[in-house]
Amino acid sequence: GGANVSVIEGNDEGNGLKLQIRGYYEKEEAPKDDGDESGDAQPDKDADERHGIPERLADDLFRFLRGHRNLLFGGSRERVELYADRLRLMCEENRVPNEFFPHHGSLSKAEREDVELRLRDDPRPTTAVATTTLELGIDIGDVESVAQIGPGFSVSSLRQRLGRSGRRAGSPAVMRMFVIERNPGRGQHPLERLNLGLVQSIAMIECLKDGWCEPPAPTGVHLSTLLHQVLALILQKGGVSPQTAWKVLCDRGPFKSVDRATFADLLRCMASPENKLIEQSPEGLLMIGEFGERITEAHDFYPVFSTEREYRIMHDARTLGTYPLDSAIRSGETLIFAGRRWQVLEVDDATRVITVKPTRGGKPPRFSGNGGGLHDRIALEMKRVLESGEQYAYIDRVAAEMLGNARACFGDLGLASNSILPHADGALVLPWIGTRKLTTLALAFLARDFQTAQYQHSLELQGCDPQGIDECLGRWAAGDVPTIDALMTGVARPNIARFDNHLSWDQMTMVTVRERLDYGSLQSVAAGLASVGRH
Repeated sequence: GGANVSVIEGNDEGNGLKLQIRGYYEKEEAPKDDGDESGDAQPDKDADERHGIPERLADDLFRFLRGHRNLLFGGSRERVELYADRLRLMCEENRVPNEFFPHHGSLSKAEREDVELRLRDDPRPTTAVATTTLELGIDIGDVESVAQIGPGFSVSSLRQRLGRSGRRAGSPAVMRMFVIERNPGRGQHPLERLNLGLVQSIAMIECLKDGWCEPPAPTGVHLSTLLHQVLALILQKGGVSPQTAWKVLCDRGPFKSVDRATFADLLRCMASPENKLIEQSPEGLLMIGEFGERITEAHDFYPVFSTEREYRIMHDARTLGTYPLDSAIRSGETLIFAGRRWQVLEVDDATRVITVKPTRGGKPPRFSGNGGGLHDRIALEMKRVLESGEQYAYIDRVAAEMLGNARACFGDLGLASNSILPHADGALVLPWIGTRKLTTLALAFLARDFQTAQYQHSLELQGCDPQGIDECLGRWAAGDVPTIDALMTGVARPNIARFDNHLSWDQMTMVTVRERLDYGSLQSVAAGLASVGRH
């Protein structure tokens, strides 16, 4: 019913926006009192307890957030736990009640709901230290400010987070971004001197000011989810004809990008001797096959996302959350989890339960997970920020100093006119393109036997001479690009979605090329790099 939808536009000017980007050096200390005689042994222990959080940053977070209602987006689950733990300890040191609580997908539902209820219904000041779990979709009422560690990955996410504050009449939305960069020093990698975390933060704010955010991604084929829905449809109907299944799921359903031939190929793959997920009755109906029964009868059949095998963490019969199975942990170890510190009493592998008790020590938790992809527009804006001499009123003194250093480095390296820099025994390639195009370019170099690594916003090519890179780019610019099959030999983890392991190589290639790469851009990206030349 898209034609009948009414678009409602708010024409009020809103309450305004207060915004600041604050810069911090990795090994920066807070100013000490002159009377502080804390001995020589203490700083090493303190450094271990800080877990890479600069002292001045911790002090500023505590100063800005305590006593108010806030969201602090920490990025990864590991960082969320570390920041929640650090701020809780600062509450203890200052002899005030704790106001800082973690919120992420590995915590139990009860733990997460406690934080949500406290934000929504409790008058006490509260800061939820969160991953993207509190970005949207959960009612937490109005918060006074939003804080974020690092730039994040998308402008649309930034807009979503901003919308969590400034809802009350007369109260502006407040956003603070805290960016950590390496201390300048000799022997630094060129990209570390460019302070790209800060530059990306500024670029995203500039895109936000321009009213731009990422458009929806092109529709993928999502064959893993379609496979799951075929099984679910058969279960629902007790049996279904292939024609009906295609009409329900593809022709009239959400998988409109899957044509009849691709759907038929998927059904053949599901029925193959290796998979045996479905079979066909004499009447031609699709039925659940021998191995399909094991999947559909399992208690976790209905979620379509893949979940890693995990232990439950238990304290006094209360489930705190889950912990990845691939993170080795044993009795006696200490752990930071749910914003508190625990000692592991027992690890029961049979029931996959970790029993813990409160303690004072604690090491960072380990969670897997990947960041999101960056859009081309943000990468281009980053280059523009480095090229220009524009001053930004919303960055603090330290961030302005970092930006000045980054621009000086950008000029020294000649990056305004060169995208390929000799480095060590190879070269750095900085094409200023988004993640999908950069990954495609990396796979193209791998297909031509270059030792290639993606590093921040660049590619690092090792053990090669610049002339070989020039010749390669010239051939690609002329249209002689590697084949899709050649690119796919370099894909380390094609299986990402839950049922990808049941797809054929050709189907996985289609999914990867449509959803993770930008093969069509390879020639133009190479042409751009070849024309810009090399330092």
